Amino acid sequence: MCIRDSYKVEVRDRGAEDPDKVIDDFKVNYEGLSGKYEPEYESTKTPALEEVTIPSPKFKDDEGNDVDLNDVPLAEDDAFKLREDAPEFPKGYTSVESKDEVKEPGQVHIDPKTGEITVIPNEADGGKNVFFPVEVTYEDGSTDNVTAELDVDPSVAQNLEPEYKDNIVVPGTPAETDPTFKDIDGKETTPPPGT
Repeated sequence: MCIRDSYKVEVRDRGAEDPDKVIDDFKVNYEGLSGKYEPEYESTKTPALEEVTIPSPKFKDDEGNDVDLNDVPLAEDDAFKLREDAPEFPKGYTSVESKDEVKEPGQVHIDPKTGEITVIPNEADGGKNVFFPVEVTYEDGSTDNVTAELDVDPSVAQNLEPEYKDNIVVPGTPAETDPTFKDIDGKETTPPPGT
C-alpha cells in the first residue's frame, strides 16, 4: 500500500484576537485505491532456458476477500509496469515491448493490462529464485509495488556431469570413448535424448 498524497491541515480560531494564528495542526494521508486492494503474484516454477508465463496477480480487498482482476479499478493504460530501475530488478534481464519479442534467455515482458509476465530465465539462474518488481497503477493514480517470483530449476546441463574413462590408445589407430553421465548427486544416469 502506498500513500498517494499527504495533506497538512491547520486549525485557526477566526474569532480570536489573532485569526491567522495556528492553534492546532494534523496530517491527513490519502491512500487512494491502493489502500483498498492488495495484489499478489503466486510463485511460478520453470526450468532454465524455457519460456514461461507468470499468471496475472491475484487481488484481495481491504477485508481480505478475493477480487477478480476485471473488478479492480486499474489504470486504463499501463496498469502494470516492470520496475527496471529498482535495485532488486534481476541483473541479466531486459524488458522487451511485446510478448512476441521474448525469444532469448534474459528477455522479459509484462502485459500492461493484465500483469501477466512472459520470460525466458537465464541458465545461470538455474536452482535460484528470480524476483521481478512490478508497479500496479489504479485509475486514481495511486500505486502498489508487488514482486513476481520465478523458481528456476537447473537446466539439463547443470544437472549432468559427463565423465570419460581413460583408454589406452595406440598411435595411428582411431580411438573412441562414450561418456557416462552423473547427476548432481553423483549417481550414474542416462541423459535425455539429444543431449
